[in-house]
Parts: sequence; structure tokens; C-alpha cells
Amino acid sequence: MAERTIVSWTAMISGYSQNGFSENALLVFSEMRKAGFKGNQFSYGSALKACTGLRCLERGLQIQGCVQKGRFVRNLFVQSGLLDLHAKCGNMEDASRLFYGMGERDLISWNVMIGGFAVQGFADDAFQFFREIMREGKIPDCFTLGSVLRVSFGGGGHMKVSQVHGLIIRLGFESYNVFVLAGSLVDAYSKCGSLQCASKLYRNMPTKDIVSSTALITSFAHEGKHNRDTLDLFKEIN
Repeated sequence: MAERTIVSWTAMISGYSQNGFSENALLVFSEMRKAGFKGNQFSYGSALKACTGLRCLERGLQIQGCVQKGRFVRNLFVQSGLLDLHAKCGNMEDASRLFYGMGERDLISWNVMIGGFAVQGFADDAFQFFREIMREGKIPDCFTLGSVLRVSFGGGGHMKVSQVHGLIIRLGFESYNVFVLAGSLVDAYSKCGSLQCASKLYRNMPTKDIVSSTALITSFAHEGKHNRDTLDLFKEIN
């Protein structure tokens, strides 16, 4: 191109980032900065997404430094990118600081935090954020509910899983032709030792997946009292 604008630079960065070419996206971002362009919310957001894809917090922090010197520091799209970067890199302390410093929070921001805590194994924090969503009057989506169910609540978690299950029913997610959260519920009930609930859900699933089958088999085997059920399930998936 004879002349490159911020639009053309951003289009390249975004294209690479969205298609999984994270290194290329960051290379173009670096070239853009060397060419004297400061970037906009979309180039910053796409570059942060590339860092997240690479799980490279160090390079993400460099971009965060650029953001903090510019006028997009309060931009929701950029802030969400920073939040996702810190959460997926396991830096939940800084992610929390960023989250509570945001002037505006959308459902994506909440989902990032719940998902981050869930992956890191911070069950209480994940469920606390889930409760805060409800208190603020926001309606959780499948991603929110799936992230909460991913948390391992342990033996005392039946009540929490039941609460999430009840909310799923009230929100109408059970009316889908393929109940996308059923597998997560089976897994959650299994992990907290509620095998009767897990087994009943599994039997009613229109489409059974390997995740829910494995969760139930593992729980049956752990209990040591359901040898016939374990064998029957194993036959189903083979």
C-alpha cells in the first residue's frame, strides 16, 4: 500500500488475531507503533487478544502500559481485553483490581472473572461473583452458568449446584432441543457426590457426551457401590 492508515493497520492486526495468528498480530502491532501510529481501541483490543491467545502476560503488560498513557484507558472493549488477559494468565489479583476499577461492566466482564476463578480452582470467589451478578439484576447466560458449574464445590456443594440448576430451569435453558448445560450439571452433581441427581439427569439427556459419561463413571467407581451401573455406562460409550 502506498499509504497506510490506522484503519488498515487495525484491519491487519484484527484479522490475524481473530484467526489465531497471534504472533503475526503482535508483529504488525509493533510495526504500527514504529511507524508512529498510536492505535485505537480496536487495535489495542486485538493485540491484547493475541497476547491472551499466547498466554503471554509480559507482552500484554507492555501493551497495557501503552493503553494507560492514551485516551482508551477507560474504553470497555480495551478494559475487557485486559481483564481477559490477566484472568486467562492466572493473574486473578490484578484481574480483580481491574474489574473493580471499571466504570462500566458488561456480562462479558463478569463471565471472564467467574471463568478465571473457576479455572484457577477458587470455588468460593467464583460463586461470590455469581451471587453479585444476581444482586445487580443481570441475567446470566450459558457461559456464566457453565463457568460456575465448572467449579469443584466438593462434598458440601450439593446446595450450590441445586441453586444453579434451579436458575437454569427458571431461565428456560432446559427448553433447548439439546440441553447444552446438562453435561456440566451431571459433572457438577457427580463431583459433589450427588450421584442420584447426576444419574437421573444423565438418563434424561437427549444426547450424551463423553464428558458427562466419564464424570458419572468416575463417581460411581469412587463410591464403589455401583459396579453394575459403572459397567452399563462403560458399555454405552464403547
